[in-house]
Amino acid sequence: NSTWRLYANKSYRGNRHHLFVRVGRPPATELDPGLDRNPLGAVVKVFTREGGVFTRQVATPGRSHAQAYMDTLHFGLGKHKKINRIVVEYTGGITLVRQHRVNIDSEVIVGRFFRCSPKLTGKKCNQKPKCSVKNRCKGRG
Repeated sequence: NSTWRLYANKSYRGNRHHLFVRVGRPPATELDPGLDRNPLGAVVKVFTREGGVFTRQVATPGRSHAQAYMDTLHFGLGKHKKINRIVVEYTGGITLVRQHRVNIDSEVIVGRFFRCSPKLTGKKCNQKPKCSVKNRCKGRG
């Protein structure tokens, strides 16, 4: 049997920045249920204006007795102050790019956290998505 561990960050905070990225299912699920992907295994990259690239992967906490995965990833950005984009690469080749409304020292939600029936979207699952030829749909993270 393993035990749980809790660590405290006692480093000097100073002028350090962070970002939390919460990863849900890819929005493509609404258009084609065959594209449904669990966030587990997704690779998330945060690109900063200053040229930094920070990478994390959605994974389990690392112990066999932990039956869930951690969908919220923490990125320590140090002195980087501007984020250009967030790229989420799901297993199976689906990629989601978020370029707008990304602020440092905040939480960003990408993907979906509830299921609508195929071809519906919105908080109440009562809207049809508006998509372009490039399969980019409005109203989704």
